[in-house]
Amino acid sequence: MESKYVNSVSRAIDILYCFDYETPSLKLSNISDKVQLSTSTVHRLLSTLEKKQMVIHDQQTQEYCLGPKLLLLSEVFLENMEIRKIALPELRKLNKETNETVELNIVEGGERVCIEQLPSTEVIRNFVRVGSRNSLFESSSGKSLLANMEYEEINKIIETEIGLFPHITEHKLKQDLDDIKSQGYAVSIEERIPGAFSVSAPLKNHKGKLIAGITVAGPMQRYNEANLSNIIKYLLVSSQEISCKLGYKSD
Repeated sequence: MESKYVNSVSRAIDILYCFDYETPSLKLSNISDKVQLSTSTVHRLLSTLEKKQMVIHDQQTQEYCLGPKLLLLSEVFLENMEIRKIALPELRKLNKETNETVELNIVEGGERVCIEQLPSTEVIRNFVRVGSRNSLFESSSGKSLLANMEYEEINKIIETEIGLFPHITEHKLKQDLDDIKSQGYAVSIEERIPGAFSVSAPLKNHKGKLIAGITVAGPMQRYNEANLSNIIKYLLVSSQEISCKLGYKSD
C-alpha cells in the first residue's frame, strides 16, 4: 500500500517549526543543526519556501525568518474560527462547576448581544434569551466588554449613549471601567435585574483584542462571598483557557 506520508513536505514543515519568539531569525547552519539535515538539503527546501513566501532570506545577514504568506494563512484561520464553537466546551465546564447560568456575549452595534446561554439546573435561575440585546453601561456583562474595548471605541460609545442613562455619570462609569480592566473581571449586584448577580470576564485574541465575554449569573438567594469567590476563580480560568485557544498570550 502506497504511503501518504511525503517526506519533503514533512521536512519543510520541520524547518518552519524552527522559528519561534526566542529565535525569529536563523542562519542556514542553525536550521541544519535543528532539523538534523545536510545544509544542501535544507538550502533546497528553504529556496522553495522562499519562492512561496513562507520564509524570507536577508542577503546582508544571511539569515532566514518566517514570511508574509504564513501571516496571511494565520489571519484566514483566525478570521474563520467560530467563537461559539471554540468557547462551548469551556462554557459547559463552567456551567457544571458553578451550576449557574453561563452566557457568551459579543459587542454589536454598540450593544451587548447574547450568542449562547447554558442555563442552571436549579429551579430558580437566571435566564437570558439568545439574541437579546442590552446596554454596555449596565451589568457585569456589558461593563466587562466595554472596559476591554479600544479607548477610542469606549469614548465614542459613552459620548453617544450616556445621555440615555441619567443615573450614570461619565466620571463614575470611566472609573468603574478602569477598575474592571485592572482586576480582569466585573461584578454586578442587582444592577440591571433586581434579585440577580453576575460576574463577567473578557475573551481576547492573539492581538490582545476583545472578541467576546463570558458571564456567570445567578439569583441573590445563592449569593455570598464564598460562592462569589469560587465563581470568580472558575470564571477566570475559563476565560483564560478560551482566550488561549484564540491565540492570546498573557504577559
